[in-house]
Amino acid sequence: MVAAGDVRHDAMEKLAERLFGSLEPPKTRASTITPNAYKFLALRNRAEFPKVRFEIGFPACAAADDQRHEAALLNAAIAGSSGSRLARLASKGDLPALAVASRLRMFEDVGCLSIRGRAAPKDAEQAIARVVAELWRIADTPLGADELERARTTRKTALLGEVDSLPNRVAGLARAERYFKRLLSWEEEFTAIEEVTPKDVQRLASLWINPYQLSMAVLGDLTGLNIGGHLLKRRSALN
Repeated sequence: MVAAGDVRHDAMEKLAERLFGSLEPPKTRASTITPNAYKFLALRNRAEFPKVRFEIGFPACAAADDQRHEAALLNAAIAGSSGSRLARLASKGDLPALAVASRLRMFEDVGCLSIRGRAAPKDAEQAIARVVAELWRIADTPLGADELERARTTRKTALLGEVDSLPNRVAGLARAERYFKRLLSWEEEFTAIEEVTPKDVQRLASLWINPYQLSMAVLGDLTGLNIGGHLLKRRSALN
């Protein structure tokens, strides 16, 4: 149990004993076997939906991995902030999609980075192809200095956001205890973020973004659309 704020250890100990002392040990325990990663393609035709929703993802690192900051900067650069690659393309009209965003989820033993968005049925193929094309470009070419600095700012802001409220702070402390077995200082985290280079992010992207790991789920009115695994391939995405 983790607590933050104006607390006393003895008071928290008594509270924990009162609330949890009578609980019985669980009869079954959660599996500790790391799940295997595999490609996944799911297409669901729903003619009643006015927009086509899509999500493209690939395996990422675990929460305590040494590459976690490179992964976070990659996520921020793809679509994890308003100044990200895909967000800027959408704002200029070069990406015909709405609400494009990326999300990085990291757990004890596995992780996933995914990009989701919505598009009109007539624009869905183009939107998916453009997203995949940008993924390949990020894997092939290092980020520019401005892009990397925006990604660093996004990552630092997310970390500092943990002190905005007690629930966020408690959650951050609990994650640090769970994954690192110790508390991490802001100085330590910020130093690690500053040490990440464009080549570091590209190296990670080139390992994760490949035909054997890209997965996709699409939901909406797919009537007459040619949406499938071919859109995830490098040649199809760049044409």
